[in-house]
Amino acid sequence: GAVSCAACLAGTNCPRPGLSLATLPLKRGYYRLNESSLDVRRCPDASEGCSEAGTGECPESRSVCRGEEDVATQCAPGFTGPFCLLCEQPRHIRRTSSHSQPENSTGTSVLACVDCAEAGLLSYTVGLVAAVVAGLVLVLVLLEVARRRLPVYVQWRLARLWRASNPPNKLKIAAGYYMIITKIDTVYQADMPASVRAMLEPFRLSVTLGMGSTNDVLACVGVTSFLGRLGVWMLLPVVLVLVLVFGCVCWLGYRRELTRHTLLSSSLPLITRLLFVLYPLVTNVAFEAFSCYDFDGDAAVSNSTVQSFLVSDVSVPYYREEHGTITGVAWLALFLYPLGIICIFAALLLHARKAILAKRPTLLSQAVRFLYREYESPFYYWEIMEMLRRFILVGVMVLVPRGTIVQLVIGTVFSLSYLLLQMQAAPYKDTADDYLANSCSFGLVVVLLLCIIFKLGTLVELREVYDKM
Repeated sequence: GAVSCAACLAGTNCPRPGLSLATLPLKRGYYRLNESSLDVRRCPDASEGCSEAGTGECPESRSVCRGEEDVATQCAPGFTGPFCLLCEQPRHIRRTSSHSQPENSTGTSVLACVDCAEAGLLSYTVGLVAAVVAGLVLVLVLLEVARRRLPVYVQWRLARLWRASNPPNKLKIAAGYYMIITKIDTVYQADMPASVRAMLEPFRLSVTLGMGSTNDVLACVGVTSFLGRLGVWMLLPVVLVLVLVFGCVCWLGYRRELTRHTLLSSSLPLITRLLFVLYPLVTNVAFEAFSCYDFDGDAAVSNSTVQSFLVSDVSVPYYREEHGTITGVAWLALFLYPLGIICIFAALLLHARKAILAKRPTLLSQAVRFLYREYESPFYYWEIMEMLRRFILVGVMVLVPRGTIVQLVIGTVFSLSYLLLQMQAAPYKDTADDYLANSCSFGLVVVLLLCIIFKLGTLVELREVYDKM
């Protein structure tokens, strides 16, 4: 057949003439499915080791996508699959390697597939959980000791200062803000500068309660599939609620105060707080079932089909029977948790609205006080608005093609509209809380606008964009 020449693609390296499609070498940090593919993609870890994220040229990249001429060896040893995201051996996880050796002139790989036993992840997780529990117990003990030892007038002043500043409300506002901000890079596939990602990492760990590493823990105990992980997250809130109720029953029984009234008054506030913390985590996992990597078909075959893989588990081909089961379970999770919990909270607030508006506490209004205590009475429902905003920005937006400018623009317009509505309503009792909430909403709009600029800089590979931002 006729042979034609074409310009080298972005992400490829053409140091000499006479190269063919089959032997087309890639730059480090780029990947293609096979030797007949013209679809060259930037790997998710392409910015590892780079001074700034999102730049097109990064000779110091430490990506496991090595950029070889031979497609069969383009992944670093021990890695395989699309974007080299999978470990070849079972019960191995991706971990930073402290003894990596230089593989080529473009840099040193800092990632390696490590055996679970060698990584010591399970023992580390158990120790971390034990340390957190011990820390919480120690804090409670110290608070009780301080309450008994401090003079009455000091306790009165501290209580007055606490009520005036209302730290829980401000912490709740900040937590809601960081629940969104720390997910922007994954939900919108925005390449943030390395310094920004490093700054956000402690907040990511805080708002997710360190749950981000649970995938590795589950992989080490044999739960490697996305469907298995989703099942674990769906069962976790149910198990924790049952444990919580059982604990309240035991405590009230020990004090001989176990009645239906005391059980509801003691357990319902704790359950609402628990579900408030857990439902965003389940939501994020469930929405991952609808996001995929699309690769163009074989360039040598006319009308070849697009090959797609689940982003959260690239071992699962998209639009196949297995993925159909995953999406069915994911929709069930979405109806049970984010939508279900939002509807339950809305129903509880609606049922208690007369007591809330009249400021005559009832058992139910006291139990759900966590949801409305910081808002003015006419805006007792505003927490539902906040939950819907998080649900849309880091949940529903996954259904929009990820990594596109359109996705970022929609998120920005929605955030700006919410900011204007929030400023007009001023729903908080404390003016300082209104200022803080408005500042967080404005900061969210600014971050999304900057992500659009970063995305444009990535598409045109302009390093100057990142040097000036």
